Amino acid sequence: MNLTEVLLNLMGYVLADAAYFCHDLESGQLIAPFAIVQLDTEQQYRFFEAESQDEAVAKGLHELKQLSEADMWVFAHDGRIKNDAGEAVDVLVVEGWQAGMGETISVLQHYMPNGGNGSFRLIGEPYFMIEGRTGDFGSDGPRNAVIEGIRTNPRAGKKWAGWTNDA
Repeated sequence: MNLTEVLLNLMGYVLADAAYFCHDLESGQLIAPFAIVQLDTEQQYRFFEAESQDEAVAKGLHELKQLSEADMWVFAHDGRIKNDAGEAVDVLVVEGWQAGMGETISVLQHYMPNGGNGSFRLIGEPYFMIEGRTGDFGSDGPRNAVIEGIRTNPRAGKKWAGWTNDA
């Protein structure tokens, strides 16, 4: 799989947007799944709504996978996975695809929801999930490309460090 720096930058940018949208939600609220779709030089935001989060995620992924004319797309949503202790934890999931790829690649970021009291925090570093297996960024190149995408986000780039610290 040949992951371009452009796709990884866009995944970081969208991860930062997801954190921004999530940072002040009330207890029990989830972000609406959304995507940025790249068509030539044009980028379009798309939001996906349904009766449940699972339905909105399925709807979004289905619609995005039908976009044969897209150069790339990046899709973000809330999720839950089990940690090493078997406990369910909240994660922001960002899935990316570019023309020529068979499957998507995901970047996940653990977080602590706001709960309506300003307690939103990002936990640890973002990490990859490829074909159902998790791991770190491997070499610094892919990690740096995602981090650069986070930094370039005008809404969340400067807030990111504050969300990861206990200060």
